[in-house]
Order: sequence, then C-alpha cells, then structure tokens
Amino acid sequence: MRIRSLFLALFLLPACAFAQPVLSVSDNGINAASNREWLVTIAPDSSLFTNTPVGLGGSLATELAFEVAGSTFVSATENSADWPFENPGFNPFNVQNEVTFGVESTSTTVFAALGTNVLTSGNAINTLVIETLGSASTTLSWGGQTLLPGTPEEFIGSRIAQDGVSFDEYQGSLTLSGGGLLCDFDMDSDCDLDDIDALNTDIVQGNDTPSFDLTGDGVVDMDDQVEWLLLAGEENIGPARPYIPGDANLDGFVDASDFNAWNNNRFTTTSNWSDGDFNADGFADASDFNIWNGNAFTASDNVSAVPEPGTISLLTVAICGLALLRRRSR
Repeated sequence: MRIRSLFLALFLLPACAFAQPVLSVSDNGINAASNREWLVTIAPDSSLFTNTPVGLGGSLATELAFEVAGSTFVSATENSADWPFENPGFNPFNVQNEVTFGVESTSTTVFAALGTNVLTSGNAINTLVIETLGSASTTLSWGGQTLLPGTPEEFIGSRIAQDGVSFDEYQGSLTLSGGGLLCDFDMDSDCDLDDIDALNTDIVQGNDTPSFDLTGDGVVDMDDQVEWLLLAGEENIGPARPYIPGDANLDGFVDASDFNAWNNNRFTTTSNWSDGDFNADGFADASDFNIWNGNAFTASDNVSAVPEPGTISLLTVAICGLALLRRRSR
C-alpha cells in the first residue's frame, strides 16, 4: 500500500487573526510515466461565507506560484471542473506578463490564477496536479516571492481570496524522496538491463516518452542513452565510471561475453541493448559490432580488460559472417 504524505502550507495570519482558507500540497504518487505527481488543494473557511445569502456560500479565487528544485516540471493541470474561471494575475516569475496559467519555459516554475464556482461548504477542493520528471528527491516550494507594491506588476506569491477578502503570505515547501533514481524507469530500485532496453525501445519507436528524457530537451535520443550510461554507471560501479557502449550485460567490461550477446542476435531486428543493439536503430548489425569492437577489452574504470579465452576465434566468426553478409548483398 502506498503511503501518501501530506504537508500543509506554512502561513502567517493577518493582523486581525481570524480564520482563513487553507492551502495544502501532498504527494499524489508515481504515475504511469514513472513521474511524480503533486496534488494542490484549497479548503475554504465556511465561517467566511458572510457576504452572500445563507446556504449559497461564496466565491474563491487564487493566485499560486510554485518552484521546483532537483527535477523539472513536466506539466501542470488545473481542475477546470471546480475552477472554471481564469483570473488574470501577474506571474511573479515574469512580472511583465499578465497570465492566467502556465508552466515557464525554464521548466522550473508554474503559475496559476483561478476562480471557483459558488461554494456551499468548507470542503477541500482539488486545484492543481503538478507533474515533475522522475521520482528522485525533489522539492516543490510555493509563496514567498518578492512583492512589488505600488507598481503595475504588483503580485503576491501565493494569494487566496474568499468572498472578496484576500489572504496573502502563504508559504511553504515539500520535499519528497522516494529513493527513486532517474535511470530506474521501471521503479524496481535499480538501474539495469530492463531500464536501458526500455530506453532503447523508446528511441527506436520515436515515442519521446517524458520519463526517458534524461537530458530534458523534449526528445528521447542517443543523448539520453549516454546520460543513462553515466547515471547507471555511477550508481552501480562508482563515481565517474559510466558504462561503455558495447557492454551488453552491464558488468563494467566490454569483452567476449558482450560479443556473444551481439553474435547470438546478429542481423536480426531488435531494439534491446542486451541483444546487441548499441546504437538504438532497431537492428543488431555491423554498426553495433563496430561499437563493440571500438571499445573491446576496456573497462568502465578505463583499465584494459584481459581478453578471455576463445575471443580470437569468436572474432574470426564475426568477421567471416560480416564478409558473407556483404558478399550476399552484392
């Protein structure tokens, strides 16, 4: 059973010291794309429904600004069913732009200005779901941005207005560390062949799945494979010891066992690194053999590996096979 942690926003009470709405941020779990989701809720204060007839409740509006550290934003989605009105506000991260909702291009900030239907209770209302890349340790912070009073760009970092009364200075942060690793795509607590095979498949299929985009450039390609080899090598072998292209079994050495993995699948359609498709083009072919051969008998610590018995004969088989393939293609 997943344990869901709840962290209530820290806030300062106004000088009049009476009740006010509550802003909450909680862990919404890991989604199907292996990314973390954050749930933002706001609970109105039922005692503040005073400016409307009894039983009709009141209105609620909010301007919320969030920053993320340790990861990047993937997306942010408002609950338009319960927050159908967009209230233009000045984005504190870009004070020249009056906006209603958006994730900044820097992928580190998000701002939302929303309004609700008429409320009849003090129940918490789901407001936003924010998605951040991966499941590694990440901090989401809100409120506390610098105020610019008396200017056209005046803003409050996090403001909630209930029934025409504004409450400011909501401020807090939530850090979640689920032990996740960016290179652990299947969330089994390690970075192994299953993960790089899945990455290779995404590259071959051109899906550009966000959880595989380790470089954060919006594209899943060989740059992400290079980044995975670095992250997984540091996790499994040690600092500054990335896995080397051609290391089909990820044991830290490019040797005969890796040649065997390629040789057993040579000239077949496959997207798996473990089958010898080192360049993620959907085939285990001569180009992959060249990658293996270019790094043969090296280790992830840059110390030469000792050739294993039978390697020379294996190379002979490979060279003959490649020559035969070229001859048949003429």
